[in-house]
Amino acid sequence: NEDNEDNEDNEDNEDNEENEENIKRSSLEGCTIHHNNEEFFKNKYNEFENLTICLIDIVGFSVWCSKHNAKTVIDSMIQYNNTINQLLTNHPNLYKIELVGDSCLIVGRIFPTNTNTNTSTNTNTNTNTNTCDAYAMVVFCLSLLESEIGKTIFNSETITIRMGIHIGDVFGTFMTNPTKFQLYGNDINTTSRLESSSIPGVIHVSDRVLFQLNAFPNIPNLEYGNIVSKILKGVGEIQCAYLNIKREKYILVADDLKICQVVVSHLLKKYSKKYSVKIHSVLNTT
Repeated sequence: NEDNEDNEDNEDNEDNEENEENIKRSSLEGCTIHHNNEEFFKNKYNEFENLTICLIDIVGFSVWCSKHNAKTVIDSMIQYNNTINQLLTNHPNLYKIELVGDSCLIVGRIFPTNTNTNTSTNTNTNTNTNTCDAYAMVVFCLSLLESEIGKTIFNSETITIRMGIHIGDVFGTFMTNPTKFQLYGNDINTTSRLESSSIPGVIHVSDRVLFQLNAFPNIPNLEYGNIVSKILKGVGEIQCAYLNIKREKYILVADDLKICQVVVSHLLKKYSKKYSVKIHSVLNTT
């Protein structure tokens, strides 16, 4: 009986340790890799310069939720979260900060390079990492697009994702109740505006990201758009571009509706027998 009790105690201890680790991972998300950096976790004020930031949103999620029960919605979101985590294993320098509702925040390497314990602020000033982080982020986003979550997870033709990627400076710290690592700053807002003004199924990037991509060979199966100037709410004028999957059977037309009317009229006459023409506007009105 004593042996059985000892075994049960050992199993309980192992379960408790596993649960504690799961709690750490769930509350800190991708930041768990930094548990060994005690100085980082002790410091309340952290600054991160030239951080690659990505925001992902599921298009059509709210309408889809209204048509399904709790089990279907929750099971689908668990599968979506697992898909993101699985794809991120191919990119060890990218960290998922949080998944709130259908919005997901992922960033590049977040670690302070200033290890002076007498300073009140830790700052990541390593600008040599943002090039490969931006490239890895775009490759990750492309793989998520190629997974076609609308079909494979949500069993819907209308569900897709849109993404915004930017490089900028942010502040970060741990908040309690619940314990969670949070990021703040104007460049988070810029990334959010890039995402919200993107087209379904497309990656919307700032010129900073596109400039970093030029340091690498073109990513296979990715269509690089031209840099254009846009006015984003709360941000002002910004140079940005669309990146999307290369299609053999589709032509993507965006995003001025007046131009669309002229261009699509021409495309239908010239290519209607060879291609299917899909139109998306940033206003989702077509």
